[in-house]
Amino acid sequence: KRVKLGEAEPKVEMVVPGVEGYGCVPVGFVGSSAVKDITNPAVEVSAATITVAGGILTVDADAVVAVYDMSGLMVARVAATAGQGIDIANLPAGAYVASAELANGKVAVAKFVK
Repeated sequence: KRVKLGEAEPKVEMVVPGVEGYGCVPVGFVGSSAVKDITNPAVEVSAATITVAGGILTVDADAVVAVYDMSGLMVARVAATAGQGIDIANLPAGAYVASAELANGKVAVAKFVK
């Protein structure tokens, strides 16, 4: 299903007949060549902190880090130690979600735009 937001009366459209499960993909996204952290600052994450700067993704705890594009495709997966930098410079421009799963099962999530 697709819902066009921003219209006076949003309308639900069936995109693929017979498909029951869908992902969530923003439409009309305007990206830039710079990496910007767009993590919601109101969400408290006690598992770990993920930072993105200068084409490097870093997590402050030992974790398995996965990076997903907005279609839900996993584009990178690394078992990282605390403070280890993960090179994301080779990813194409776009929006991504990084998740870091710690050994205790807690998960930290960060969104970023490259």
